Amino acid sequence: MIAPTGNYTLTGADDFKVFPTQYVKVSSFSDFKAAVENNRPVMLVGNVTLNLNENIDFNNEVVVAAGANVTINLNGKTVAGTLHKSAGHVIKNEGTLTVKGGTVSSTAENGGSAIMNAGTLLVEDATLNGAKNAGGSWPSYTVNNTGTMTVNNTTITSY
Repeated sequence: MIAPTGNYTLTGADDFKVFPTQYVKVSSFSDFKAAVENNRPVMLVGNVTLNLNENIDFNNEVVVAAGANVTINLNGKTVAGTLHKSAGHVIKNEGTLTVKGGTVSSTAENGGSAIMNAGTLLVEDATLNGAKNAGGSWPSYTVNNTGTMTVNNTTITSY
């Protein structure tokens, strides 16, 4: 579980909103940190850049809303989630998302994906790891892509 200590930089915090009601409302960086600390799903809307300086491991997804333009600079760090089956994805993109410079991993043991892309996704200088399938009936994906995806200098591992 993540315990953020102020080692993140977030710009565009005024562009954060939450839809629908199961997502926590975040209107500032402190709200975002609290949502992650409490394993609450977050939806990003608007123009947002998130710079990470420590690893994140939690049991909910970060959703990039349709119409949003989000950049996640991983800075060599890892974003991991244990969502499984049809529960969700570590990152769900319905807008425009750039992920660079680190790792996104699904650590579930039966289903789930690192990234579900239904928008426009650019992944650069990264590693994407899919969920391990523990022999159950749920498929495991690294990237579940129904949108447009560009990958540069990236390792993709699927089990």
